[in-house]
Amino acid sequence: MLNNLNALPAEQILHLANQLKHAGKLQQALRLYQNVQAREPANAEAALQMARMLHQAGNLPAARAALEHAFNHGADAYPLLHMLAALQHSMGDYKRAEKTINQALSEQPKATDTLNLAGTNLVEQHRFEEAIGRFEQVIKLNPKSVDAHNNIAWVLRSIGDKNRAIEHFEKAIKLDPKATEALSGLLLLKKYQDKTSDFTKAEKLLAAGGLSDKQQLELEFALGKAYEDIQEYHLAFNHFKTGNRKWREATPYDYDNDVKLFDQLKSTFNKPLGKIKKTGINKPITPVFILGMPRSSTSLVEQILASHSSITGAGELTYLGELLLDSRGLLKWNPETQQKAVHSYLNELFNHSEQRPFVCDKMPQNFRFIGAILELFPNAKIIHCKRHPLDTCLSLYKHHFPASNHPYAYDLESLGRYYLLYDELMQHWSKLAGDAIYHLSYEALLGDFEGELKKLFNYLELELEPSCLNFHETKRVVRTASSEQVRQGLYQSGAAQWKHYEEELSPLIDVLKPILPETD
Repeated sequence: MLNNLNALPAEQILHLANQLKHAGKLQQALRLYQNVQAREPANAEAALQMARMLHQAGNLPAARAALEHAFNHGADAYPLLHMLAALQHSMGDYKRAEKTINQALSEQPKATDTLNLAGTNLVEQHRFEEAIGRFEQVIKLNPKSVDAHNNIAWVLRSIGDKNRAIEHFEKAIKLDPKATEALSGLLLLKKYQDKTSDFTKAEKLLAAGGLSDKQQLELEFALGKAYEDIQEYHLAFNHFKTGNRKWREATPYDYDNDVKLFDQLKSTFNKPLGKIKKTGINKPITPVFILGMPRSSTSLVEQILASHSSITGAGELTYLGELLLDSRGLLKWNPETQQKAVHSYLNELFNHSEQRPFVCDKMPQNFRFIGAILELFPNAKIIHCKRHPLDTCLSLYKHHFPASNHPYAYDLESLGRYYLLYDELMQHWSKLAGDAIYHLSYEALLGDFEGELKKLFNYLELELEPSCLNFHETKRVVRTASSEQVRQGLYQSGAAQWKHYEEELSPLIDVLKPILPETD
């Protein structure tokens, strides 16, 4: 029968393909679905079945292509539109996903799955109030939607509405005691004075098993934070350690590749920087790069600067790394790359400017690209945030970063070795760039906040405004792990936290000994 497909109607071929799929003969089934799509490009069932199989196999681009092919030929079935929008969203094509979502909602305006997706897609475009509106639509249609309560809680946390965020996390957990993402969010957001039932719920879920690796490690990190709140440091570290071990198993780290990149950066940029003719600047903005090791106070500094009337905080932008690194994580540096980087990056930055002349990009790991920054954007301001090495590394170790952004951070020795690479590279940039880089110490901020800010704004060639001294009152979105801290003002307990874990951190301390302050 398979040799005479063209003699069969499409409906019969689809029936046969479905039988083969259920029998586990996936390649044969896929060929039949492809046959139907070739004959009837708008056949929604063939496209959907193909896309589901390809998605299960991890081939998202092919799954999306199958659906888009049918869509472009007129297929408009709701299930196809929803899955296509979900794939477009997961691949970062948020604008196109929004159009597809709206078309799906025109077919089924009360489809809660699609409304939830719409909200999530708006979050990625930083349209938070619209996202909240979508999630509220879902809750109105289905008050028992755990996903909607959880999603709206995370958005409320980002915009600083802590009490409402807690309320929605608690509703999600009440609806589903196994809603681990909501429970993790609650443990991270609340400030605990004593052990509560939230701890017990998380510990019971971990003990019962059956959680995915992602659910388990999120709960481990969140419990670690909660135990730290009540000063049970040994228990806290045990949870951090377990979470890091689980994440490290799924996220291998290639130290040698980072060594190659850092060596490449030092050899490519080996002449004095910061005195280059100002050319190629086509937008009336000044980029402000806030960089350094992650968890070194970059979010705090951005919050302070974004409280100024002339400065916009654009958050952690990925554009520069995407422009300058190839698929292996090594530097791309040629005239074509340089020209593209200048125009693409400045256009993106201008889109975030809110018509203010200074725009902050607080992607910490842009420290790798200081040489490129000073060549590409000679009017840029560069603020290097520094914090005690052990506090910086501990803070990294205590946090679960999504999307495998910091694979070096899940093992204490690897973390220490990466910090040494960073430290050596920053010494290289400092020798070449001199006072083109402003070095700002977190501990110095704690010691003389107003004095340090006056020096910082002098570097930026701006007047210090009172709002910057009261930065914690500024209403803006913060989506990083520091979203709570930047709204609390300065707190002395942020310094020397590593001393609570000195024994547990011994592998890290051994690696960092050559650069640790003598008083340690």
